[in-house]
Amino acid sequence: MAEQPKTGFENPFAAAMTQVQAQAQKAAEEFGRMFSAMPSLPTMPGAPDMSGWTATVQRNLEALAAANRIALEGAQAVARRQMEIVQQTIGELTETLKTLATTGGKGLAAPQAEASPAQSAARTDAASATAARSPT
Repeated sequence: MAEQPKTGFENPFAAAMTQVQAQAQKAAEEFGRMFSAMPSLPTMPGAPDMSGWTATVQRNLEALAAANRIALEGAQAVARRQMEIVQQTIGELTETLKTLATTGGKGLAAPQAEASPAQSAARTDAASATAARSPT
């Protein structure tokens, strides 16, 4: 796995997943060593071939470790992208707040205060309907 650039935020699960992968690999190696010594034991007639079985189990554990490694890399990529999105959003919010602070809100509030002709007509209709219903 290639070293990723530092973003200032660390994935809290990366170290734990690396430890889990190392432990799984160690367990698979120990399991293989334990059963590789089995053929030297006296065999019983009709007993299954343990070397084939241990090789299959070892391949399965190696495949599982590889799948976990790929899943971890995918989770890290998602976490990095989410962090990028959060950083971008915070940057945009900071710029907006700076603009708001320097202009006193005049530059940002003005477009929202301007109403389209349709909105003005709707307000006028609503005001007329309210005035018609209220007893004065």
